[in-house]
Formats: sequence, C-alpha cells, structure tokens
Amino acid sequence: MGLFGIGKRSKPPRTAVPVMRELPASNEAPAMIPTPKPIEAVSPDALRRQLFAAATAAAKGDEKKFLVLCHRHGRAIFGESAIWSHVPAAFRDSPKLVRWYREGLRAIAGLYSQRLGRPEVVERAKQISD
Repeated sequence: MGLFGIGKRSKPPRTAVPVMRELPASNEAPAMIPTPKPIEAVSPDALRRQLFAAATAAAKGDEKKFLVLCHRHGRAIFGESAIWSHVPAAFRDSPKLVRWYREGLRAIAGLYSQRLGRPEVVERAKQISD
C-alpha cells in the first residue's frame, strides 16, 4: 500500500467477454413458442354456415372471425363460391329465405373483396341463381 494510492497496482480494464456454449439439440419445439393450429377440413356447407355467422358478426363490428376464416379457408371459399351461387334446395320454397341467402352471400362476397382484394368473388355473387 502506498500513500494516497501511489504505488497501488492499476487494475486492468474489465471487458465483457461473451459466454458461448452450444445448446442441446431438441426434437421438440420450445414450450414458449405456440404451435399453429392445423387447418381442419370443413365441408362446404359447414364453411358456408360459419361464413354467414362470421359475416353477421362483422356487420356488427367484429371482423376478426370473418378475416380468420377467410385467411384459413381462402382457397376453399373462392373455389366453392361457384357452388354457393346456387340457392340451396331447402331455401327455394321460401322467398324470404332466398332473399336472405342472396343478400348474405353478396355481403360476404363484398367483405371478402374489400378486405382481401378479390373482386372476382363479387362478380360470381352477382350471378346467384335459384
């Protein structure tokens, strides 16, 4: 020890040295990363019912369900839109149900076109037949 720090050894400056190590290999995804849900197969009729329900919710301000359905089943929706353009046999006996179905399908097509940029769906919806 020296007087007033004279004669003290100077300490080397501290430098941060990164610690590197290999993590063990794992065949499983880490628990903190959510795995995406597999897209379940849905019949065209079930998908149509889900779309009508989601479009009803979207009309009330909750578009999330509708957009999720469109993103998950976009190919099926676009592919089935030609089939859906025919009013189901169960609805044909009631003019009120036919009108409801046409208006609903046109609303779905309009929302699909606006949010996902697919105007051809609207053109198909215009051709709804009995």
